[in-house]
Amino acid sequence: MEDYLPPVENISVPTLFLLAEDDQYQPSKERTLETISAMEEAGKDHLVETFSLEGSGHLLDAPYMPICTQSSIKFPTVRYPYFTTWGGTPHLYAHSVDKAWKKVLDYYKHHLNPKETYR
Repeated sequence: MEDYLPPVENISVPTLFLLAEDDQYQPSKERTLETISAMEEAGKDHLVETFSLEGSGHLLDAPYMPICTQSSIKFPTVRYPYFTTWGGTPHLYAHSVDKAWKKVLDYYKHHLNPKETYR
């Protein structure tokens, strides 16, 4: 899966990774862990923070909104739309997404400080 890795050697700011534990659309957790590993190999591990979302699927919705565990997708190259499953367990996902939004807001408040440098 190395062809999915972003050019981590160019990352120079703190990066928060949200790990979807029940993504049924893509192996996002595995890809995220590979990206984190590549960042560590590039000496960027001090810029990495992770937050695991137990029971969450591929989509990250706003808290207190209805969750979407499956939907139809239409691609220009495909004649008919098809249904896909995003994953997620409703009660676990609802709890995780609430914690995730709080985590993201706290992360931004902490790291969006123009006086700090991260290189």
